[in-house]
Amino acid sequence: MFKNNFLPIYKAYSTINTVNMFINGIPVKVQAGMTVLEATNFTRNLTKASQIPTLCYAPKLHEYEVEAKKKGYYSSLGHHEGVCRVCLVSEEFKNYKNFDSVIPKPAETSKNVKYIPSCCTEVREGQSVWTNTPEVNANVKTMLRMILSDHPLECPTCSSNKNCELQDLLERYNVSQDDIPHAVRKRMIAKEFLKLEKDDVADWYGSELVKGNNSIFYDEEKCIKCTRCIRMCSKVQGMNVLSMLKRGSEEHIGIGLSEAKEEYKNTQLDCINCAQCTYVCPVGALTVVDYTKDVLKELQSAILNPKKVVVAQTAPAVRVALSEEFGLEPGKYSPELMVAGLKNIGFKYVFDTDFTADLTIMEEGFELIERIKKGGPFPMFTSCCPAWINLVEKHYPEYIPNLSTCRSPQGMLSSLLKHYWAQKMGMDPKDVVVVSFMPCGAKKDEIKRPQLKGETDYVLTTRELGKLLKMGGCKDLSVLKEEKYDDPLGESTGAAVIFGVTGGVMEAALRTAYEVVVGKPLEKLEFMSVRGEEGIKRATVDLAGLKVNVAICHTSGNARKLIADMKKTGEQLHFIEVMACYGGCIGGGGEPKKNADIDIVKKRIQATYNLDEQSTLRKSHENPSVKKIYGEFLEKPLSHKSHHLLHTTYVDRKKKNLKTINGKGEDLL
Repeated sequence: MFKNNFLPIYKAYSTINTVNMFINGIPVKVQAGMTVLEATNFTRNLTKASQIPTLCYAPKLHEYEVEAKKKGYYSSLGHHEGVCRVCLVSEEFKNYKNFDSVIPKPAETSKNVKYIPSCCTEVREGQSVWTNTPEVNANVKTMLRMILSDHPLECPTCSSNKNCELQDLLERYNVSQDDIPHAVRKRMIAKEFLKLEKDDVADWYGSELVKGNNSIFYDEEKCIKCTRCIRMCSKVQGMNVLSMLKRGSEEHIGIGLSEAKEEYKNTQLDCINCAQCTYVCPVGALTVVDYTKDVLKELQSAILNPKKVVVAQTAPAVRVALSEEFGLEPGKYSPELMVAGLKNIGFKYVFDTDFTADLTIMEEGFELIERIKKGGPFPMFTSCCPAWINLVEKHYPEYIPNLSTCRSPQGMLSSLLKHYWAQKMGMDPKDVVVVSFMPCGAKKDEIKRPQLKGETDYVLTTRELGKLLKMGGCKDLSVLKEEKYDDPLGESTGAAVIFGVTGGVMEAALRTAYEVVVGKPLEKLEFMSVRGEEGIKRATVDLAGLKVNVAICHTSGNARKLIADMKKTGEQLHFIEVMACYGGCIGGGGEPKKNADIDIVKKRIQATYNLDEQSTLRKSHENPSVKKIYGEFLEKPLSHKSHHLLHTTYVDRKKKNLKTINGKGEDLL
């Protein structure tokens, strides 16, 4: 009778390596190689175990790390999970061999148990762990008190308020400043005043990075030293920019490793602004540079100045993830509700970045066709992702000739708004304020590039858009009446929507390139060979007998691996799509923080493909508004005017080529 209750788990793992163990006295069979935390989550319906608290652990980051470890690339320089110690569970010293009955209660004395970090300890045969004993809960409270004793008490004004994992745990375990001894708190306050007077901050990540980084802001006071950002930067993104510096009470997250190997001595100049460190930060220590208040001021000043026009543009990935900021599943708010929300808080016009995603396909597709006719240079890399552009300019400048010269869709639309739409509407471009809503932290850096400066005035992320709407009084977009994007820069196709997912740019380009080269419609629009979550994908596409070898990769770590493989093997590829973030834009550093949901990227990807399938038009070259703007303004793809407004140039920014200002080694770009 008892065994039958656990039969599903026994059957599920009957054909793979498993271990028998006890969780809270209940016998379970789980997959070998699982951590205790994963085993507890997997069997929770049977064991009734409460959720084990974590801070340094994030499910998706753990998955990345396991994959990187298996493939043997990119180390974390000694940093790993388990440092926060809030996930400790008790493990009995006794090794069990009989699993036919429950263990009625945990061991009575501390001599019979030890405490282990569940997030990084693998399960073993005969193990017995307890996750909810008074001693375990007391440990959690102790660790939370220790963290809080050296943490600013400014939750109401923190950018991560109500979206902070530490705040959630403090509430769950009923820990507040009253639980911190007065003497400890007094020392902390004194320490804060001392830090204000401290001048020796040259090696601090916060002071150095904020000076030269347009995307990322670091509040050292809020850092809980969980090392998530370090592990993301090294194991997933392959950059190794971040590390722990100094020791003891002076330990802090830093850039550059004075005691490490030469190849790891990186500085802020190596940062590609992907902002993935801000995405995995469980508190408000690492955030994107916030322009929400600046945009609100622009909206308010436009009320008093009739000449000023504040317009918005929204990226494909934003419309899919915005609903998450309101506690809903991805894709629950339609793009039309998002437009209504933006107009409700004061934006006079709202345009669709998807329109210039279609334009990108026209320009990039014809650029690829031109290269095929001329015989190169190959491979041609996509240029939509600004973090990828930073990676090439700073680390692989030899590939600059291989980059498509197309601006990103954001850059294209802002250019057209200032130089085409404003003129068409009889406005002075100086009176047009362009606010771009993007899933990406690197877009904030992109608008500071000299080649693009002055066209996009502000970039806000999806997280900031949710905040802006709430500040404007929109607590629930579903109560609004849907509104369409404004013409003539608001019409788009399904091909543009899938720009937001890895493989989407490639698929959209192939839909157009195939029909332009072959001269007949595609029988099947979906190119399944370029879809999926695999880090690096390769495929060969037949264009009327012309074999085009393509590749798709996401995360900058995979991009570096692909480049290394190409250099080593001499592999001949014609077209490569690179996105610096996992899953593409849909997993960007500015998307809603859902670190606890391991499937959130999959959900966003599915919601994106749903929008594509629901679109009436699904090929960029069939967009009537794209045809119109070429007919009356741009002339044709790759025309002189197109090159001036829709294309850009790149610069070798590898450290050896940087000039210095006052000997500080500042990046002139």
